[in-house]
This record gives sequence, structure tokens and C-alpha cells, in this order.
Amino acid sequence: MSSIRCKVSPGIRHWMIALPLSSLTALVAAQAPNEQAAETASKRRVIEEVIVSATKRDASLRDIPASITAFGGDQLEQQGVQGIAEIAKLTPGMNLQDDGINAKRITIRGISADLGANFTSGTFLGDVPFSDPYVPRVALDPNPFDLGSVEILKGPQGTLFGGSALNGAIRYIPQKPLYEQWEFKYYTQYEQVELGDSALSYGAAVNLPLFGDDLALRLMAFDREGPGYVDALQRNEKDVNSLDQDGVRGQLFWLPGERSELRLTWQEQQTEIHDTSATDNFEGRLENGQTPRASTQGNEYTFANLGFTYGLRFFDVVAEVAEIQKDYVNRSDLSRIVDGSIESMQTDIVNYSETRSAELRLVSTHEGPWQWVFGGFYFDYHMEDLFDLEVDNPLVPTDLLANLVGLPFTDSVLTADGELSAARFWALIDVEERALFGELSRTVWDRFDLTLGLRVFKTSTGGTVDISGATFAAQTITQGDGTTRTVEDEIREDGINPKFALHWHIDDDRSIFLSASKGFRFGGLNAAKSPDGNSPDGFKSDTLWNYELGLRSLWFDQALQFDLTLYYIDWDDAQVLQYDSVTLTGYLDNAGRVKGKGAELAIRYLPPIDGLSLSLSAVRSDTRLDSEFTTLQGAQRQPGDPWPLAPDFSSATTIAYQRNLGSWELGTSLSHYYTAEAFSNIELKESEIVNGFGTWDLQLSLGNPALRWLPRMTLNVSNLTDKRGRVAVSENYKDVVYTRPRTIALRFSGDF
Repeated sequence: MSSIRCKVSPGIRHWMIALPLSSLTALVAAQAPNEQAAETASKRRVIEEVIVSATKRDASLRDIPASITAFGGDQLEQQGVQGIAEIAKLTPGMNLQDDGINAKRITIRGISADLGANFTSGTFLGDVPFSDPYVPRVALDPNPFDLGSVEILKGPQGTLFGGSALNGAIRYIPQKPLYEQWEFKYYTQYEQVELGDSALSYGAAVNLPLFGDDLALRLMAFDREGPGYVDALQRNEKDVNSLDQDGVRGQLFWLPGERSELRLTWQEQQTEIHDTSATDNFEGRLENGQTPRASTQGNEYTFANLGFTYGLRFFDVVAEVAEIQKDYVNRSDLSRIVDGSIESMQTDIVNYSETRSAELRLVSTHEGPWQWVFGGFYFDYHMEDLFDLEVDNPLVPTDLLANLVGLPFTDSVLTADGELSAARFWALIDVEERALFGELSRTVWDRFDLTLGLRVFKTSTGGTVDISGATFAAQTITQGDGTTRTVEDEIREDGINPKFALHWHIDDDRSIFLSASKGFRFGGLNAAKSPDGNSPDGFKSDTLWNYELGLRSLWFDQALQFDLTLYYIDWDDAQVLQYDSVTLTGYLDNAGRVKGKGAELAIRYLPPIDGLSLSLSAVRSDTRLDSEFTTLQGAQRQPGDPWPLAPDFSSATTIAYQRNLGSWELGTSLSHYYTAEAFSNIELKESEIVNGFGTWDLQLSLGNPALRWLPRMTLNVSNLTDKRGRVAVSENYKDVVYTRPRTIALRFSGDF
């Protein structure tokens, strides 16, 4: 779905009323044709220009030789969007994998990241990288309330954004404080899930100009409840997969001088998931009868960013320093995978990470044929991750095992509580990136823009992994100290990420671009090992080249947008998860080469009917393995085999209508989203196919801008036909996750 919004002049609102007066209009036209032409031009609806900062300087979206989808924050709020899941379905070519308990994984153009692998598409809060470069546990998924915009950049962003964006980036840009305006906005939203629970969310934001026009403070806070809809039959509990989430953000902007600005941003968010969304059947029943315990997850993050801009004659000097801290705790019940032969089996995961980054860049501001950005970047990441597979009440009673705690060699197989530790991994990892980057554009012959970009980088990834547990007893005795086996390694790499683009502006409304760009993703040390000890200690970084040919065009006096992009992807040393059915973990390996190709179409049309708009976005793609590869389960993958989580087609279609009745604004829209089938992992099992379904959404809205005290009301019905589509399947874990049932959301919002 395009982010471009139509701009309607005040006169167009009375177009329908003017129809019966056609004879009078004709008479006036005969007497004053020039006046009518001017009035008609003022009434014409046009597709509005969108400004984005994806190139680290503000530019019109249609002037950038790349595939970018942008959504305004007010647009997402009006649609009742609560997170990345709704944004993904609005963006064909972008897919989301969410099992309801692990970090959400985003796939763009079929370049997927398996569970436990580093993300292939990075997330950013402004220009600050949020995604972990190693064992991602906490994903950035802020509530869109009071966001300025969300930008989805498709294809490698390695030149400007480094190792955090192998094949795409999602940028969340908060609404900036306003220096000369008081503002208060709010919302409350009630949700009811079909055959499930109900929940209430609310939030508020205030903008405060302080001490004249040089200081502004903007504060935002929200509290969200996510309704559950899966029943745990064994525990006789209903709607167990609910969540609680709350967050706050504060921004303080100061103008210390005529050409300078100081920005301080602080954001915090906590999320508690009460149980997994997984079911135990393929019949669409939203229930699980094999979970004696809840699988819970809690995560939180704190984000702090200090930015400074100083304007010189021809360019701005921009400095950004940031720190992010994340905490993650996950306790998952796995009794279902052993069919009750063991009373209880669970995994405990505890993760802490800390990231510091700094960037200094120079950004051109003058008008002219040359435009550029040059800078340096530093990134430092530290992570501590504990994974423990525990078994309660095995063949030997727990109280007897408790008496063995502390004896020689027992530390490797027993917890402090006397539980049997089948597998335990304790990883301490450090990642560092240093880079110099630049992007230079030059207009030649008035109609051609030539862009060259380059990033020169050095990275290091290293640390230690302590391995213990009953499964690894043989290794800890023969290769360790009898208690643990320690793996220590460091991978140092350097490289160059180039970028090239040629953009031909045929005229003011039509252009064609050709581009080539490269991205990379960090390699590293495996945080888990196979029991036989034959799994690699580490995995290599992977690189990706993306080639695009794009058409951007406006027709019928800018009432029709028609965009077409063709792309080809060459992905080398693709990282893939090798699943170990014994330790219930996985390690990362390099699967070789993957190639992809596809076409993206985006159409938006404003018919000559006041308030009506149509939009269609569709992606046809083909992503396949291009080398031989043998999985840990023994499956032989051959060139031409499909790559997992890479559907060959997806689309989003919307028809919307807005009508003004006096001072009242009435709006409605109907949307359809479809994603084709895809395999869920490299094993390519027919029983683990996901997607292959479509859903409908309906929206109604009513508001009166003239009555500022009166809230705007929006009714959203998602999954209108209550479709049971599979979004995640794991045969090993005996899990099936379905799309959320039909949900009715009633939202009240306003601002003063």
C-alpha cells in the first residue's frame, strides 16, 4: 500500500453539490473561461509529494532511486495499527514471522532470517541501529502512536547503514517537538477478538514550548493490552496468549544558536507475553492440549540518544551518540515434544545486551547539481546469553538429585535446584564495527542524476561460549575441565560496500532509475553446538548484491501513480539455521549462494469522484538456492530448491472513500491482503508450509475538526472473514500458529 496521501483543496468538498447547477456553470464558463479554468485547476486532486530522510537528508521520495514505502504516523494511527504485524501486511514484499513468543522476524524480497539467526532487515529508531547483530532476542516494535513516520527501505542499505541492513531497513521516526506550538493528543482503543478476549489500550502525548521559541519538550506514554485467543486445555485456561505492553518517550529539543540544534531523546518500552500463540493442530482450532505450563516472555529496552546539528554555509554537521540496553527472559514449556513421557521439560533463556553507537556526518544543504553526505560510524555491542534446557522429574526423583549437587562433575548436568540440565550454553559476545561512508550525487544534462556511494568498514566479532549439560557430558570430560567445555574465537573482517545509481528524469512526472548496491551481515561465534561436537565454532558474514530497474510515473495531471520495479539479488554465503533435535537448539551455518528475482508494482488512482481513492501493490518474486547444501537432518538441498519464508506472490488492495457532510468527515475503506505459500525452514517439509491465504479489513471513521473537543471515532474490523491462515509451523516443536481471528477495534482519538 502506498504511503502517498491525496491532497484535497477546500473547494473540492462541494463538487457533488455543484452537479445540479451544471447549466449555470456552463453559462459562467462561456462568459469567463479563464476564471473557470483557474477554479478547475484549484479543485483538481493530486497525489501529494512525500518527503523522507532515508538517505540521511530530506528528499522527495520520488526523487530517490530506490524502493521505499513510507507511512505517516497519523495514517497508521487512524487505521488502528498497533505494531509491525499490521505494517507488514500493508507492504507487499515484506513478510513477518511471529510465533508469539520469540522476536518477530522480518523478510523483505524473500531474503529471510531463520529463528535464532541475525536479522536480514534491520530496524532503526531515527538513524540509530536497534537490531542486535547477534542472537536477536528483542525486536524494535514501537506503538505507532505519535510517530512522525515509518519508512521501509527495500534492498541493501549497506552504504549508509552498515551491517544492520543486509537487505532492507525499517526506520521509525518519532514526531518531533514543535518550538512554537502547544499540543495535546490522545487515544483509547478497545479490541474484541472473535471467540477470544477483549482488551483496552490508551495513550497521550503533549508538546510544550518552553522559555520562548528556543526550547521544546514532547512527552508520550501509552499502555496497551493485547487480547488472547488460544485456550490451554490441559490447564483449563482460556485466551492465554495475551500481552501487556507500555512505553514512554521524551524528547527535548533546544536551539542554542541561530544555526544549531541540540536533541535529546529517551524511550523505554516493556512487553510481557503471558503464553505462546501456538496450537497443536492443523484443523484451525485455537487451542493447545499439551502445555502443562505457560510459556512466558518478558522483554524491555531503554533507548537514549543525543544529537547535535550545526549549520554552516553549504552543509550541516550532524553528530549522533546513542546507548541501548535490552533485557529478555523466556521460559518455554516443551513437554509436548516428548508426548508426556517426561512430566515437564522447559527452556530458560536469559539475555542482556548493551549497544553504544556514534556517528558524525556532513550533509550538503545548498541548492545545486552536487548533493552529498559523508561521515564516520562506530558501533560497540556486548551481549550475555544463557540458554538452559531443563528436565523436571526424570527417572531419578528430584530430591535424590538434589543430594548430588556440588559433587565432582555434577555441575555440568544439574542445576542448583537439583533439576537435570540436558543442555546449557552461556555466551559472552562482543561485536565492533568501524566505518567511513559517503554518498555523492551529481545532476548532469539537467535530466540525469548520478549517485555513487561507498562504505569502508572493519568488524570484529568474538567471545566465549561455555557448554555443559548431560547431552554434552562426553565433550566436557574429553575437551573441557569435566564441568564445561569452552569455545573461544574472534572473527575479524573488513570490506567495502559500494553503491551506484543512475536516475533519468524524463519530465516532471516520469523517471527511470538503474541501481546496484551491496549489503553485508555480521558473522560470529555459534552460541550453541551439536552433541557430536562436529558443528562449526563460528559462521561467516554473508554479502548480498541487489540490482534494480525502476519506473516512477504520474499520469492524468498527477491523479494516477504507476510505479514498477524489477530486481535481481545475488546472495553469497547465506546464513541458515541448522536445527538440533537432541538439544532443541540450533547453530548457524553458511548455505552457499542464493539468487532471487522479482517485480514490484504500485498503483494509486484518484478518480474524478470526490473522496474516492484506489490503490494496488503487488510483488511477484522467485528466490532459490543456487548451490548444494546438506542440512543437519540429512536433507540434500540442490540448486533450484526454494528458499524458506520466500512467498512467490503478495498483494495489498484498498478502495477508500471520504465524504464531507457539512463540518463532519466520514470515511470508509475496504482492504484485501494476500500472501502465497512458503516453506518455513530449509528442511522444505510439506507439513511445514505457511501462508497461502488472504484476509479482508474494513474501516469506518467519523470526525468533526470544527469541534476540537469531540473525539474522532474509528471502527476497524481486521480479518473480516475470520480466516484461519497458518503463519508459523514447527514439526519438531509440534506447533501451529494461526493468524489472529476476526478482531473488532473501536478507537477514539483527538488533539487540542
